[in-house]
Amino acid sequence: MRRAAHVDANQRDIVIALHRAGCTTQSLAQIGCGCPDVLVGFAGVNILLEIKNPERDTPSQRRADRESLEAQAKFREFWKGRVYWARTPEEALQQVREALLDFRGASPL
Repeated sequence: MRRAAHVDANQRDIVIALHRAGCTTQSLAQIGCGCPDVLVGFAGVNILLEIKNPERDTPSQRRADRESLEAQAKFREFWKGRVYWARTPEEALQQVREALLDFRGASPL
């Protein structure tokens, strides 16, 4: 049986920073199955963003993380597009810049 969707504690701060930069976001946490945490839209480009929380360090969290990492690896094997990741708002903004460069060759952000 699938557990309730988990949203990392740092996701709120990352989403706020993305909104301030002009991005739109949609949480994908309820999908599960290794799907990234957030869909980010900016300048006509959609970005799948996996949010990592560097503060998850209890035994039960590490066990859940291992299960999650296995599902994420399976998702990446199946998915034809790229998945970006971030731990901080700054990393998230950098990943959006990188995605725009990957997609368009130039970043307006």
